[in-house]
Order: sequence, then structure tokens, then C-alpha cells
Amino acid sequence: MKSKNSQDVSINPDICECIGFLATQMRDWISSTFDEGIRTYNLNYQQAGILWRCYQEPCCQVRLCRLVKVDKNYVRFLIDDLEQKGLVYRFKNPKNRKENLICLTQRGAEVCQKTFALMLKTQEDLLQSALNQDQIKTLHSLLLRVFESIKSKKD
Repeated sequence: MKSKNSQDVSINPDICECIGFLATQMRDWISSTFDEGIRTYNLNYQQAGILWRCYQEPCCQVRLCRLVKVDKNYVRFLIDDLEQKGLVYRFKNPKNRKENLICLTQRGAEVCQKTFALMLKTQEDLLQSALNQDQIKTLHSLLLRVFESIKSKKD
């Protein structure tokens, strides 16, 4: 078969050969199932991600924008909602007075742990239908390696 530029085309496009497509589909399935589970907390997956990120240490809003991949106005909306629910609070960064840090309340830490446990169960339930435990660990290891490689190039 010849293309418009007269080069031989020997590629047979099959979307299931595209890792990005497969990874996106897997993420969408996990996220939609997880979203159903966290409805009892009146949260969405982005808010759960904010709680998880702030669990170890307070985090600035700019870093949270990168985490949930939305603009600063939407992150502010998400944080306002979390604050109204008593899950987080803001305080001025002592090292940079122009920036707020987001910290979990005690209730926020409890909800964080519960939603994270729910995410782990959700992904395990979905993955176990196709993979055994060793394969799940291998998949995690490979995805983490790619994630860290890409992250180091962006930083």
C-alpha cells in the first residue's frame, strides 16, 4: 500500500498495540470504579489525590496543580471544598509567605487512609481478574520505573 508521499506503509494500526491507550483505559476503569466507592465520602478522585499527597507533609497549591493536572483556580475550588468538609486547612508557608501550604486535619488523615485503602482494593480487584499477584507486582514495578524516568526528565 502506498501513502500520499509514496512510501511503503507496512504498519497495521491496532489501537491495542498502543501502550498509552491501554494505560489510559486501565486508569479510566480504575478511576470510575474508585469514584463510585468514594461517593460515601462526598469526594472525587482528585480530592482523594490531594489528601494522599498531603498525608506525609503539607504541600503547596502549585504542586497540587501538577498532581491533579488542573489549573490553580480549580485546585483552589477543590481545596475550599475539602476545607469546608473539615479535611484540610491552609497555612502560610514560613519559607515563602506568598504561598499557602495545605495540611490534613485529624479527620482528613482518617479519610485519607480509608480512601487509599479503597483505591488499593479497587485496583487489586480489577487487576486480579486478569493477572496473578506476581504479575501485578511486575506491572507495578514496570509502571513505577517508567513514571520515575519520565518524572526525572521533567524535573
